[in-house]
Order: sequence, then C-alpha cells, then structure tokens
Amino acid sequence: MYMKKMASKKYNWGEENPMGVSKRGLLKAFLGRQDLCKKLSGDEIRLFLLLVVFAEERKSEGKLSWENVKKYLGDDFRKDQLKRAASTLEEMGLARMDYLSREADIVFQLL
Repeated sequence: MYMKKMASKKYNWGEENPMGVSKRGLLKAFLGRQDLCKKLSGDEIRLFLLLVVFAEERKSEGKLSWENVKKYLGDDFRKDQLKRAASTLEEMGLARMDYLSREADIVFQLL
C-alpha cells in the first residue's frame, strides 16, 4: 500500500506500546488510557476505532472507503469532520490519513 512518508510523532503509550500487537490489545490499551480519551472528541474516538477495525493486523495500516465511513459513522458525517478528526489524530500521534476526494479510498496508518 502506498502512503507518502511524512514525519509524524507517535503517541507515547509508556512502557506498554500496543502498536504492532493484536487489534484487541490495541483497543484495550486505548480504552485504558483515560487521559487520552478525555482529550479526544466523540468523532475522533469513533474514527480512531474505525481505523483500528479496518487496519491490516500486521502492518497497522489500511484503506477505508467513504461508503464505510458513512455506514459506520453515520450518513451525516461530513468531510470537514473527517479532516478535523484526522488532523487531531495525527497531532496526537495516533494515526495518519491520506485522502483525496470522497470517491477515493482513505489510506491510513496507525502510528
């Protein structure tokens, strides 16, 4: 999968880094970090969880169609919401996303 290389910080999970482990381990670590969950909006949390579900197990990256975004986050989920949530997830060092248009797949990497 192609994803342009950009310098991104990674979230500091402390001693236990769940990236590279199973999705279940990642979700458990994410939900156990109340400090992190308090800093994210509902849209950001829902988008991150959707990315985890659609990520390839070993690579921590994947593709997500706009149809699936609408299907799982709601028909009223707009592109500006996606941009804001994606920006915050990257700033927090959780995920990086590339998307060109509504027609193209969203390519992402969990950081």
